[in-house]
Amino acid sequence: MSNSISIDVEDYYHARNIELAIGRPRWSSLESRVRYSTEKVLSILARNEVKGTFFVLGTVARKDKDLVRAIHDQGHEIGSHGFRHHLAYDQSEKAFYKDICYSKKLLQDISGQEVKGYRAPNFSIRDQNLWAYDSLTKAGYSYDSSLYPVYHPRYDNRDKSLSPFIQKTKNGDLVIVPLAALPIKLPGLNWRLGIAGGAYWRIFPHFLIRYGLKKIEKAGQHPAICYLHPWEVDEGQPVFDELTPIQKFRHYHGVKTLDKKIDRHLKDFSWTTIEEIADGIKNGN
Repeated sequence: MSNSISIDVEDYYHARNIELAIGRPRWSSLESRVRYSTEKVLSILARNEVKGTFFVLGTVARKDKDLVRAIHDQGHEIGSHGFRHHLAYDQSEKAFYKDICYSKKLLQDISGQEVKGYRAPNFSIRDQNLWAYDSLTKAGYSYDSSLYPVYHPRYDNRDKSLSPFIQKTKNGDLVIVPLAALPIKLPGLNWRLGIAGGAYWRIFPHFLIRYGLKKIEKAGQHPAICYLHPWEVDEGQPVFDELTPIQKFRHYHGVKTLDKKIDRHLKDFSWTTIEEIADGIKNGN
């Protein structure tokens, strides 16, 4: 069973910790480093002969169409990360639908590839905005990978499915492909460890992530869906004094070594695109 590596293509200043500290108005005055960092991720995947899914932010795509084409030309799947990196649950249903339609069309026009998948910024589909699934099928998406089934201050999904499933919507079926999490069952404790990527890959040692992914692999019930952001391999991104010590730790810790960890994870397991996994689930495979 193949796992999937996915990349949320956004700039360093789109990260929620930085956005909250500096504010969106400063974005336009900051140096963009998303081309450099994304090309670095592409080179990591290329040397490991791995194809992945790139959920591209619409504003990034509109500014750098050649970057989207480069991702497509190297054989990777293009998915949507929305347009302006607004949390899905902070948008009205109408605004969300407009956002996902525009980003889908933009990415398809640039790449010439059908965009089947969506991932909400900061995994921001939760119980109070499950109408987002109806909007996604209405907009023509066939799968969503916004569910991280763990506890987080921005979402509490610890009771959600660890395995992919079919979500019935007003406009047809939507395949929900959750991120990888490992159940931890101890006396008096029923908890899930996030092992899918991002800060978890940067902060936790390689052996712990490998152990968790191996446990999922041995269970053989579902693939592990993993992710990262290009800025997480960018040592040259600016450091913002406005960040609290905790925010700095969460954003910058492990950036210098993540590329080496990614190499090891890619060598340890078999990988494919989320599209291939979602299509298999939809077809009952």
